[in-house]
Amino acid sequence: MINLRRGKCLLLLVYSVLTGVYGLAQKPEQELEKWAQKNPIEKVYLHFDRENYIAGETAWFKAYLSSDHFPDTLSTTLYVELVNSDLAVVERKIVPVILATSYGQIDFADSLVSGMYTIRAFTRSMFDQSQDFI
Repeated sequence: MINLRRGKCLLLLVYSVLTGVYGLAQKPEQELEKWAQKNPIEKVYLHFDRENYIAGETAWFKAYLSSDHFPDTLSTTLYVELVNSDLAVVERKIVPVILATSYGQIDFADSLVSGMYTIRAFTRSMFDQSQDFI
C-alpha cells in the first residue's frame, strides 16, 4: 500500500512538471510580453540649448524619459555625466524627474582641458537592461 502511494505521488509530480514545462513551451511570445510589461526599456533624450560649448560656459538641458514611445514615470532620478575622451567622469549631476521630464545644467569649468567630451544620461532602471540601451 505504501509503495503504491509513493508511485502515485511520483507519477503526479512528474506529470505536473511535464505539463508545466510543456505549457510554457507552447506560449513563449506571451511569456515574453509579460516580461516586457514588467521590465520596460527606459530611454532618455537630452535636449540642449546649443550644440557646442567652451570652458567657462553652462550647458542647459531638458530631459525626456520614455518607454515604448510613451512618457515613462518609472524613474524619479536622472544622472547626467560629463565624460572626457578617456571615459573618466569630469562632472556628475543628479536631477529629479517629475512626470517623465527633468531640467538641469552642466557647468564647464574654466580649467577644463580642450578636447572632445561626451554627455551621457541614465537612470538606475537602465542598468537592469543591456548596456546597449544606455
